[in-house]
Amino acid sequence: MPRKRKRSAIVEVGSGPAKVRIYTISRKDGYDQFTLAWQEGGRRRTRCFSCMDEAKMVAQQITVRLINGETGVCEATRRDIDILRHCERAAGEFGVTLAAAIEEWVSARRTAGEVPLSDAVRFYATNRADLLAVRTNVQAAAEFVGSLKRKGVSDIYVRNATSNLKRFTDNVAGNIADVTTSDINRFLDGLKKLGPVSKNGIRRNIVTMFGFAKKQGIRVRLRL
Repeated sequence: MPRKRKRSAIVEVGSGPAKVRIYTISRKDGYDQFTLAWQEGGRRRTRCFSCMDEAKMVAQQITVRLINGETGVCEATRRDIDILRHCERAAGEFGVTLAAAIEEWVSARRTAGEVPLSDAVRFYATNRADLLAVRTNVQAAAEFVGSLKRKGVSDIYVRNATSNLKRFTDNVAGNIADVTTSDINRFLDGLKKLGPVSKNGIRRNIVTMFGFAKKQGIRVRLRL
């Protein structure tokens, strides 16, 4: 006659109609099995787990759901929570929330259509130089100053930025995509009559302009 599995302990979570029982059963292989049992929709329902902590966590979720009268809701397992935390950490590496990352993925997925996203990214990385807009230093400076005015920053900041960038564009001609760190350093070193504080102010305006241009999809070689 086969041996019956031994039921050794019962843990109850919640009370009344929202009560969930956890049965600990010793299996033939020597491991414990934790079985949740509760009444819902006129039926007895069960779920099995290999870890008591996870069984208790899910039992608490079921109790709350029963109290709130919610139906058709799946409880989160420990693995679900681990996956969620992993995805949150992965998104956090790029400075965005998981919700923002999903929205961006959905938007990219719709735009790419049937093309795998990895293929679309590789194509963009290979051809991005041809896809980015080209601006001269003068044009980029004018667009940057225009953005400052639209943002409503102080008049004195706009005047200083305009003056500093005009000084820069008068000395460094060409496209903003061709400007290097050495070009900027040579320009600043040539301002013999200015002190370190004034030079740093000009440098900040130049770096901010390059950051603005990059965000606007303008081709920029300088690494900020």
